[in-house]
Amino acid sequence: MQCDAEAAPTIASPIPIVELARFTNEFHLSAIDALRRSCGHKYVHGLIFLLLCRIGLDDWCEPSGFRPPGKVRRRASINQLAASLTCPFETMRRNVAQMEAAGIIARTQEGVALATTPAAATRVVAYLTVAHDVLIRLVEDIGSSESTAWMPAAVRRVPPHAVLQRALDIQLMPLDIDHQFARDRSMLFLWCAITTANTRHIAYDKALSARYAFQSTPDRLRRPVSLQLAAGAIGMPFSSARRHAQTLEALGLIERRTDGVVVLTSNLKRDDVDSVTVTNARYMFRKLEELVRLGLDPKKLEHAYLDKRPPLVAF
Repeated sequence: MQCDAEAAPTIASPIPIVELARFTNEFHLSAIDALRRSCGHKYVHGLIFLLLCRIGLDDWCEPSGFRPPGKVRRRASINQLAASLTCPFETMRRNVAQMEAAGIIARTQEGVALATTPAAATRVVAYLTVAHDVLIRLVEDIGSSESTAWMPAAVRRVPPHAVLQRALDIQLMPLDIDHQFARDRSMLFLWCAITTANTRHIAYDKALSARYAFQSTPDRLRRPVSLQLAAGAIGMPFSSARRHAQTLEALGLIERRTDGVVVLTSNLKRDDVDSVTVTNARYMFRKLEELVRLGLDPKKLEHAYLDKRPPLVAF
C-alpha cells in the first residue's frame, strides 16, 4: 500500500525525542511481555519467535486480521536466525530444537517457520493481535500529546498488515543497535523496565509530558523502582536481575539506591546511550508518521484496535 504524497501529516519540529522515548519504552515493555506470554521466560525463544513472525508476516495476514496459513511459504534457515541474533549456530540449533519440541515452531528441509497446529496458531494470532494493538496504543498516546499535531489529509482504514509490519520492525530495531552499550539482550530488557518505571508518571501526565517533551525528566522527579518489581515486569528471575543490575551499574547505566534502582540523566547523556535513544526515537517517529500518511487518525483510534487498548505492564 503506497502512501499518498498529498496526505503528509502536520508534525512537530523538532521531534519531541524525550517524550517519544518514554512512550517507546512503554511499547517495548509491552512487546517483551507479549513475547514472554507466547514463548515462556527464555528470551532467545521470544526473539526467535519475533523474527519468524516478521519473516512469515505475509503468510499469516489477511485483510481483516490474522489466521494460520494454508501453506507456509516463508521460512528461515538456522544460519539466518543465528546471524540475525548474532549467536553461534550451535546455540541457535539447540534453541530451535527446544521450540520445535514445545510445538511453537516447525522445521522442514526448507527451513524453520511458526507452527500452524491449532494450539500454535492460537498462540501466534494472540501475539500478532497484541503487537498490532500495542502500536495503535502508541499512536494514540503520541497523538494525544501537545507536542505533535498529526492530521491525515484523508482518514481511511489502515489494514492490520500495514500496522503489524511496522510494529514488528520497531520491535526489531533495538536488536540491531542497542547492543552497542550493553552486552546482553536480556540485560537490555531489564534496563527498559527500570527506565520505564522511573518515568511512567511523567509519560501519562499530560502537562508534565509536554513540559519535558524535549528535555530529560529532572532527576528529582524520577521514581526509583525496586529491582524485584522491575524483574517481575519482564518475568526475569530475581537472581538474574541482581546479576544484570550489578553489570548495569558497573557500566554506568543505572544507579542503585536504598529505595530502588533508577536511570538518571547522567546515565542517559553518555554518547553511546544518547545516540541510540535518538536513533530509536526517530525511527519510531518515522514509522508512526507513515501510518498517519496511510490515513490513521491519532485522534480517532477507538475502532482501530483489533481487540482493545492493551493495559500497561504492571510494576
